[in-house]
Amino acid sequence: MQKVLPDISYFRLVWLIILLTTALITIFPIQSEDVFMYLALGRRMLENGGFPSTDPFLIPGHGLNFHILHEWGSYILFYSAYFLGGFAGVILFKTFLIMLIFSVPTYLIFKTAKKSLFLIVVVILTIIASSHRFIARASLISDLFTVLTIAILMTSSFRSTRLIWVLPLIFLFWTNLHPGYHPSLLLLGIYSMQIALKGERKEIALSILLVLLSLAAGLLNPLGLEGFLYPLRTVLDERWNIFRATNYEWISTLNPMFLRTWEAKSLILLYALTLPLCWKDIRRRDWLSASVWLLSVGLGLSASRFMATSAYSVLTWFACRQKSESPVTNESRGVGVLALGCAIAGFLSILTWGYSGAAGHRRVGFGIDPKFFPIQAVRNIPEDGKNVFNEFGWGSYLSWLWDGRHRIFYHGHIDDPNFLLDHYLAVGRNHDQFLKTVNEAQIEYFLLSPKKLRTYPPPKLWEYLNTPPWKLIFEDETAMVFKKADTI
Repeated sequence: MQKVLPDISYFRLVWLIILLTTALITIFPIQSEDVFMYLALGRRMLENGGFPSTDPFLIPGHGLNFHILHEWGSYILFYSAYFLGGFAGVILFKTFLIMLIFSVPTYLIFKTAKKSLFLIVVVILTIIASSHRFIARASLISDLFTVLTIAILMTSSFRSTRLIWVLPLIFLFWTNLHPGYHPSLLLLGIYSMQIALKGERKEIALSILLVLLSLAAGLLNPLGLEGFLYPLRTVLDERWNIFRATNYEWISTLNPMFLRTWEAKSLILLYALTLPLCWKDIRRRDWLSASVWLLSVGLGLSASRFMATSAYSVLTWFACRQKSESPVTNESRGVGVLALGCAIAGFLSILTWGYSGAAGHRRVGFGIDPKFFPIQAVRNIPEDGKNVFNEFGWGSYLSWLWDGRHRIFYHGHIDDPNFLLDHYLAVGRNHDQFLKTVNEAQIEYFLLSPKKLRTYPPPKLWEYLNTPPWKLIFEDETAMVFKKADTI
């Protein structure tokens, strides 16, 4: 049996401090590259009354499609936050979204769940596991809608509620804000199948109607069926494996580089602690509840970018099913005092010293994190309009900063695996390929990370850039700038 804190006031105080600590650790300088593309496109939308049909930031000539309409609504939301409050507005909007995510399981916990110490452990593991994704990304909107969908489906499976009919409206907004809705559509289908197993014709007909309305809502985006199917290419297109091999967020969570992090360890421990509950769901044939856990775990282990989504989902699932669990027994008052003391100590520690994780050390603050972006380096590139071969993870930042005045070689919204493999990564394979890339794209500057340039493939690029006509004109711990000699 689970044990509860002796007085509900202790639990509320501990929970309040945990939530305040969560809000605190989300307020740090911007580390997300993608948010700069949202701002760049939002600015274009405001200035021109529409989004560009071709990429205004890349060096032209490669014939790449500019896929941006799958999350057009997020560009407007994030740029609105920036318009109202600058980068502080963006950071606080991100914090608002994250706290909305945690508000869903919080409501369920105080409404139905047992106020147990085990629950405190589960929420702390969730916070740690998801903390590396406490960044300004449109995926936070998918995380929010995912926990809302899970809460509505599981609540409706316990008792009939009209709230279930909110789902088509959620999917309508979702399909225009971020393409992360397919797992939740799958859960909706499982919910409908579970209704069908009960054999109640009216309920079956209504559940089918609900599924059809939700699918139809998913099609109501600027690209229609193409926009609805677009996210599936990450699963169905084998060429996407190049991103899983080279892009940090698409690498499997089971990769050794992640398994040694506290975030991954916390996520796996969260799975281990909740696995018996899923097994209980399977034995009593609660297929929806079991599917939520299994799908969440599968998603979380597939790629590091889904670790937070998975952790939020497991916490919400746990909160939903707790009301049907066995009775609880009381702990001593001393345990409540100890839990409260630990929560206060954790809050004060993070407020004073910050915290460390997979993304490095974070401290409370605003602005842009200079460890993640070449803030000083770009000041050494004159506004001469010449082309720049840039680091993979800085393209969106440079798109926002230069707004096409300098054309760049790559940014994170390029979703063509062939371009990544045959052009961007090929630049350092051999000297002929290097010269071909430089000449065809008319590259005058290289803006790269010192650590990656010296320690990661392609290893020959460092050699090529240290021979004439190239000259190193700037270097700090974040970035290096190389310039062609005839432009100096």
